[in-house]
Amino acid sequence: MHNDKKENNLPKKIGEYLACDEKTIAQGLVYYRQRQFSKALKYFNRGKTHDAPSRTFLERCSHLLENPPPKDWNGVWISEHK
Repeated sequence: MHNDKKENNLPKKIGEYLACDEKTIAQGLVYYRQRQFSKALKYFNRGKTHDAPSRTFLERCSHLLENPPPKDWNGVWISEHK
């Protein structure tokens, strides 16, 4: 079968893998890093059913709302599961 379209073999941008746009994820990350987990949840919730990063950050935000990190928290998540 002949295809007249040229194939683009360039890597995709991160936003092409996400259910919501990069600006939405970026804003969610800003709130996450500022420890504003309720606000971050709103942004990550937009992509939760379609992309793994949004689901991951939703879980983290929910956990951190119930178990606030220490005052000197630097935004790093240490996984307790393998």
